[in-house]
Amino acid sequence: MDSDDDNVDEVLEGPVDDDGLPHGFCTVAYSSSDRFEGHFFHGEKNGKGKFFFFDGSTLDGSYVDDVLQGQGVYTYEDGGVLYGTYVDGELNGPAQEFDPEGRLIFKGQYKDNIHYGICWIYYPVLFTPTTNPLPPVSLLTKH
Repeated sequence: MDSDDDNVDEVLEGPVDDDGLPHGFCTVAYSSSDRFEGHFFHGEKNGKGKFFFFDGSTLDGSYVDDVLQGQGVYTYEDGGVLYGTYVDGELNGPAQEFDPEGRLIFKGQYKDNIHYGICWIYYPVLFTPTTNPLPPVSLLTKH
């Protein structure tokens, strides 16, 4: 999702500086149907902001000189959430991901938007008493 592409038409709502650039809290709607709401300083994203993508997902975080930096929250269109650390607009550092029900499904590191190093991936297992009974406790422990 590259809404910052120079070839994308924009519609701006909010204050502008003397050069006509967004300055202050603004909403920018892109021809891709993505939208950004947040703080601008002379045309660059600076401060808190949130992207709303055409597929229903969002990306919320802090921007410095037009680039996402620090902690960010990506919410998938299905409601799953990824909490991560962004450096120069890419996931770099610790992250945790949760499914739409709030269960942890990933904990680890990212480097350049890719899982990196030691990571834990969790696969939720759902048991129901009639289809997948748990074994008695005595079978689960050593004597």
